[in-house]
Amino acid sequence: MANFDWKEPRRIDLPVLSTRERLHLQHLLPVSEKAGKVLREALGYLIEGNDRKATEKKLKQYADFHRYSPYFIRGIP
Repeated sequence: MANFDWKEPRRIDLPVLSTRERLHLQHLLPVSEKAGKVLREALGYLIEGNDRKATEKKLKQYADFHRYSPYFIRGIP
């Protein structure tokens, strides 16, 4: 995902997902083709209002960068 040839950089805009949503999608990754559509269908609802294309775009970003995004949770002993 490095940009070694000075092309326009990729915008990284990951969706905000709950722990339950992340765990539900995690077993489907990596997805080889049409990641946004596959993850949207697995989730069963739209995460970006009523916009299917925006939802699929965000979920495609998640599929591309899920290994690199940190995940913080609050642990209560």
